[in-house]
Amino acid sequence: MNRLRNVAVALVTLLAVLGARCEAPELLPPDRNRPPDTFLTRGPDSADVAFFRVPLYWRGFDTDGTVSEWQFAIDDTVVRPDAVIVGSGWIRTTKTDSVFIFKASTSGTDQQRDHRFFIASIDNEGKPDPTPALLDFTARTFAYPIPAVTAGPDEGDTLTVFSSVTLCWGGSDADGEILKMSYRLDPIDLGFATVPIDSLSCVTYENLPSNGSRESYRFLLIAEDDAGSRNIAPVERRFVVNHDPHTLINRFYSTQIAVPNYVDPSIADGDTIADSSEVTFEWSSDDVDGTIEGAFWAIDGLQSGTIFSDPGLRDSADARTATYRPIISNIRGLDEGAKLLVGSVDQYGRSEGSPDTIFFFVNFPPSVVITEPAGGSVTAPNNQLRVRWQGSDRDGPTNAIEYDVELFPPQGGSVFDVVPAGQLPQKIYDISASGLYRIEMKPTDRQGLGKSGQKTVKLVVVTTGSAQ
Repeated sequence: MNRLRNVAVALVTLLAVLGARCEAPELLPPDRNRPPDTFLTRGPDSADVAFFRVPLYWRGFDTDGTVSEWQFAIDDTVVRPDAVIVGSGWIRTTKTDSVFIFKASTSGTDQQRDHRFFIASIDNEGKPDPTPALLDFTARTFAYPIPAVTAGPDEGDTLTVFSSVTLCWGGSDADGEILKMSYRLDPIDLGFATVPIDSLSCVTYENLPSNGSRESYRFLLIAEDDAGSRNIAPVERRFVVNHDPHTLINRFYSTQIAVPNYVDPSIADGDTIADSSEVTFEWSSDDVDGTIEGAFWAIDGLQSGTIFSDPGLRDSADARTATYRPIISNIRGLDEGAKLLVGSVDQYGRSEGSPDTIFFFVNFPPSVVITEPAGGSVTAPNNQLRVRWQGSDRDGPTNAIEYDVELFPPQGGSVFDVVPAGQLPQKIYDISASGLYRIEMKPTDRQGLGKSGQKTVKLVVVTTGSAQ
């Protein structure tokens, strides 16, 4: 009985063992694929310093297959103590060479930076080289980028208050290319704005207010190149925004050179002054955000627009006076007129954009020709000498001319007459004796304010016959 029991236990045990073997998982076949090897064939020497644009070459070898592609990583891949390389920066490629751009600056203002480059082969079964080729070297750049303001106010310009300003930029890099530009306008912008160089090259600031310090408007540029370097000091463009000075002509009067003590005390807009007059003008000026340190003026329309100024006027007086040289009317005619412009210059060199003006005319003098007697020896029938004349005025009607006629007889003294404008241009004189007579005639026009002409005509008359 015991013997049968032992046989039964043995059978049960055997069946249990056989059942356990049937439920065990199948074992995977051993991986007989050997990983590929990788070799850097050309590039900087280990621990060398190289230009930041680095050409690298590599190849792979697989003893039991072929190499189908590679993967590379820069900097962020690390080697662990167990020789396993980990990191997120792996990039696959089928190339066996490439030019890599390594950042040469850690802060933007230095010119070299250490790098580590990994390259690993991948065989035809997708197995990577567990021991990639490794290169440690230093990338270097030799030139900082140079930004430039290409459009906008010139350095030191003064703009009128509430101007809109557009500033544009560009630049150069001797050993690379500019990728980004950072800009800021002090004191408008709180910080730099950075844009890709190919997406924006100008910025516009609207309605800039007057800046009291005059030096606080600074447009700053910082360029960053493909090596990661930036210009150490920002490039600056400075300009001023301020109110124009304001000028007011208080008085404008003329003095006629040919007529002593003749002064037209006040010339209003549209008035007429005499030919060859000297004009004097007084003005006052102020500047809401500065002081007045200069002045300028011009007689536009008569002197080819020449601007005259006097360094002696660079003071802070409220009232100023200047005299302009004699105005000659025959440079340009009355129909076009002339314009006095007076403006001021503030302490920052800003010339007033809209100077005060007075428009006026310069009167051409009238002229006269005595038509009878014609001269030489004449007779005086009935003891009467008839004098006739013809007047003209380039810028006024002939019938508006008044004539001063004076007869000088041989016995001395004179006879003076005024022939008003519009009357018959003749005068008859009673002659009491023969002799040498002289007639002087001066025309005066009535154009505008009636300035006197400056031309005098003289004629010598000889009478040979007595009155019958």
